[in-house]
Formats: sequence, C-alpha cells, structure tokens
Amino acid sequence: RVDVLPITYDFVPKEVFQNYFSRLYGFDFEGDRLKAMHYAGIKEVLFFVVPENMICSEPIAFNARIEQAGVSHVVVVVGMKSKITVIDSMQSNGYGASVVREVFVDEKAEVLYQSLNDVGDGFDFSTLLFSLKRESILNVGDVLIGGKISNHTVSIQHEERGSRSEYESVLVSGRGGEYTVLTETIHAKEHTTGSMRIGGVVAEESKILSRSLIRVE
Repeated sequence: RVDVLPITYDFVPKEVFQNYFSRLYGFDFEGDRLKAMHYAGIKEVLFFVVPENMICSEPIAFNARIEQAGVSHVVVVVGMKSKITVIDSMQSNGYGASVVREVFVDEKAEVLYQSLNDVGDGFDFSTLLFSLKRESILNVGDVLIGGKISNHTVSIQHEERGSRSEYESVLVSGRGGEYTVLTETIHAKEHTTGSMRIGGVVAEESKILSRSLIRVE
C-alpha cells in the first residue's frame, strides 16, 4: 500500500511528462478558443503517478478552489494492476475556470473516480479524459452543480481489449444557466464494455444541450 503525492511539472520525470501531458487533450488549438485560453492560462500542472501493483492506502484527492479566473490541469497515471480511488472537486465563486483532467489506466488496473464541480455563479469549462488499457476497470461518478455558463466534456477511450467502464452523471442547474454537456465512449478494440447514465435537475429558465456518443471502431 502506498500514499501518492502530487508532482509539479518542474520535478516530474521527463519521460512521464512527454508520454502523458496533453496526450488526450491535444495541442491542436487552432480554431479552438477555449483550448487556446487554457494553455495560455496554465501556471502549474500536477501529476499523480501510481506505480505498478499498488493499492493506495488513501484516496488521491485534489481540490481546485477558483478564487479568480484560472486554469487547473491534472494528469493521473495508474500503473499496471494498481487500484486507486480519486476524489476530484472544484469550487468557484463567480469566476471562470478551465479544468482539464487526463487519467491513464494501465493494464488490469482499477480506478474509482469521483468528480464534483460546484460552480456557484461562475463559468465552468471542464474536460475529463480517460484512457483504458487491456482488462482495466473504470467507474466514474460525475456531479456538476450550478454555474451561469458551463461546457462539460467527458471522453472515455477503450484503447485495448477487455477494458470496462461505467459512467454516471448528475447535473443540478442554477436558475437561468446555460449548459452544454458532451459525453462519449470510444471502443477502439473488441471485447470492451461501457455504460453511460446521465440525469439532472433543471431550474427554471435554464437551457441544457446534452449529447452522448458511443463509437465502436
């Protein structure tokens, strides 16, 4: 059993940075204004690297408190046959936040990922990205509360055979809020399974656009 502490990009091993930072998010921000703003605003990237064959004694937890318009970018790398729980929370108080999470789940690893975005009266542009290797398991609970304008994107990529995922999401809108929720599961290999369940509580005068995609390649 092991505790996992965050590593900033100043101290993370070079090969980890090169292999994982923005591998899922990408650098193709031409014509993508939100992505360009995210990279322009990055001041720190946190890495959580779990070695192989480890069970974390405590959940990996990170709490982004947005006191002014800002960016939060976290990369989680889970080694082969390891098992972890992640608690990811973001709180904003009337500001705009660009939040990106990239999670890499190696062969036969298991991840329980719990996410809470409490946007208050702020603006939320959040992206959760997951990569699953052979026979890995991912369970995601995703809660989004409040916000004037929210653009929430989730992508789960089954990159190797035998991986499994379950995604459950709840949206609780504020009055007059505008929300765009985009979710996708990509099955790039055979013998992979995934489920997506999305629900919400919508306040009056709110507008919600929800799109889900399950793609088998």
